[in-house]
Amino acid sequence: MAQRSLRDLFAGLGGKGGSFARNLGISLGVVGLIVLVFETFTVRISPGEIGVRQNNLAGGIEPTDLDVGYHLSIPGVHRIYRVDSRYFFLNFAESDDLGEEYEPLLIRTEGNNNVIVDCTIPTRIVPGRAHELVAEGLLVGEAYKVQMLAGYKPTAAELFAMATRGNARRLRIGHETGSIEVGKFVDLVVLDPAATPVLASRQEVSTSLEDVLFSLMILGDDRAVRATYVAGERVHARLTA
Repeated sequence: MAQRSLRDLFAGLGGKGGSFARNLGISLGVVGLIVLVFETFTVRISPGEIGVRQNNLAGGIEPTDLDVGYHLSIPGVHRIYRVDSRYFFLNFAESDDLGEEYEPLLIRTEGNNNVIVDCTIPTRIVPGRAHELVAEGLLVGEAYKVQMLAGYKPTAAELFAMATRGNARRLRIGHETGSIEVGKFVDLVVLDPAATPVLASRQEVSTSLEDVLFSLMILGDDRAVRATYVAGERVHARLTA
């Protein structure tokens, strides 16, 4: 009698243990799924950063900055830019103490003379204005207008270099991206110089690569982007009729 009661007791415990294990496994699976979804569809803006979200389905850069914390980011729809909100230094000098080379500041005077200035300028991004900076930084044509206002007429090749290799160097990631070199990430944008009727008509009179780049810079928009590659993978391709 006593032996049978003990067997019944252990059998009951075994049944409860199996049920507990199943419930525990289901709970852990649900938690894991929640964590996976959370990490897939959110990004974290850390202290010292300002977030800027680009919505590829709703007109580009969103007109508000993202504060520190977690924010929605749907793969293929959103792209998050993290802008350093701390003070940093713009080096306009031939080299710094670490031996890294930079481009000195070139200023054109009223007498049409070029003056080279070696200087270091402390600066930071104003909170609430980061989205404006990112939006303007994506437009090479805006940089051309700023340079013209300063009295210097840059070439299109110079401006495309500033937007690619130059930005990468200023952000201290020139060893990773910014130019097509062995060992760097394959981050590429393929541009179509005849993407719109206006661009196509302009190419009829273009006689050099400089002409093509200039027309893309001034007349191009998002329709000129034929494809986008990030780390070697195509993440965007323009639909063709």
